[in-house]
Amino acid sequence: MQTAAHDIPELLKRALCEAFTVDKLGHGEWLISSPFLFRDGDGFSIYLRHSDDGWLLTDDGSAAAHLFFDDFDLNEVRSRHIETLADVNGLVASPEHALTRRLDNAPDAYDIADALLTMAQVMALPHIKAEASDRGFRRAAKAAVIGVLGQDQRRASDWHPPDRTNLWTADLYLPTADNAVVAFFVGNYPTS
Repeated sequence: MQTAAHDIPELLKRALCEAFTVDKLGHGEWLISSPFLFRDGDGFSIYLRHSDDGWLLTDDGSAAAHLFFDDFDLNEVRSRHIETLADVNGLVASPEHALTRRLDNAPDAYDIADALLTMAQVMALPHIKAEASDRGFRRAAKAAVIGVLGQDQRRASDWHPPDRTNLWTADLYLPTADNAVVAFFVGNYPTS
């Protein structure tokens, strides 16, 4: 049986609502488990704690801890990236990289979603840095080749045949007397 387009919102609501669980751990502490997973299969979970000071949402450092499993070195610069991600999403990153948000009132669904989003963004850091490194390498390689060959209006960066926009874009198009050289530069970084 095929799903009708008008049924998708209801199916999505039901699937997401049923996929979240809330377990009471002890006095004033709950574990909110989501359907979202780390690469190793562990779930994104948020702890909710209540005290006289109010409410605390925290991942207890699980997002940053999973970076260590991927051999991602959390140096000072990368720690600042985590702090910035937390700040942008209304959370704080502790020195131990726990993502937290203090609230006067019980959190709503958006507070929990912000915490989960921040966890996902922290997990993406190794991949974002690799992509940025590749773009920087490709930009430097193009500049080096053009620096050696000199400027020529017939050369083009980010080129594809005019009639084929669905092809991969070449980093450089270098016409020769008889033909053309189409260059693709590939950075050397792990993809997994």
